[in-house]
Amino acid sequence: MYHVKAWTTSGVGDFMLTLNRLHLIRHRTKMPMHLEMNWYHDEDFLYHYEEEETIVERFKYIHSMYRHAQKIQVSHVFDSKDKKLIDEKWRFWPPNLAMQRSLFDNEWSFRVNTFNRFGPVQKDKVVIWRPLFNAETARDWKRVVTNDMWEEAIDYLKSIGYRIVELTYRSPVREALYHIATCDFVVCYDGMWHYAAKNAYKPMIVTSRSAITHYHTPNALMLSELDRIPTANFLHRIKNLHSFVEGSEQTTYQEMTLLARKGYDDFMKRYNAYRPSSN
Repeated sequence: MYHVKAWTTSGVGDFMLTLNRLHLIRHRTKMPMHLEMNWYHDEDFLYHYEEEETIVERFKYIHSMYRHAQKIQVSHVFDSKDKKLIDEKWRFWPPNLAMQRSLFDNEWSFRVNTFNRFGPVQKDKVVIWRPLFNAETARDWKRVVTNDMWEEAIDYLKSIGYRIVELTYRSPVREALYHIATCDFVVCYDGMWHYAAKNAYKPMIVTSRSAITHYHTPNALMLSELDRIPTANFLHRIKNLHSFVEGSEQTTYQEMTLLARKGYDDFMKRYNAYRPSSN
């Protein structure tokens, strides 16, 4: 059996990155795997006093939604004393298990039937999250769209008939996954619930100009208000959601939808390439 020790911050995206990588390794190697999650706080720790659930509760619920969740055994160590793990991020045994970082080493998916039980997609619902309500100020590269521009984008989407559901990092996990599962598409910054939308292969607009966004969400349409190129400009593309813009052969809606569909199709091809008939 392979053994992995890992730690994570208080963010959902961090532990989902760990789970995605390990599920992909297990799927490719077909070896049993045990994940020991190390937390540097107790089991009941709340990052913010207004939160309704712990990060551990979120971890357990989200992992239960994973394709082949039961294939990885998970245990938890609270108030971990293994401080060296903070620098290592992951510790593999045997050591040669670790994969070199590549564009697709973090891809996995939720179980399709799990997400279907949330109900049909509501074509008039858009889910967003932005850095405005974060407990800590997001990094500069995550704030490439100002709050005034977010408000303008929201007002425009409402004006053409969309209902906006805004999530924050304090949104209950069941509520967040329900809305992501049943929305038509997501508009967000690079963070918070982006791995949940990634694993659901939802059409996404992500506000960023960082190369790391291509790694985390390679099948999202990446836009920035700092970019004056029409095909990459956030407000310009939002306000032309169903119209063609200069330099693009697709509308914004078509482009992000096709990116998500291609992402899922490509994932399934790679997934099936390692899938024996009995697995």
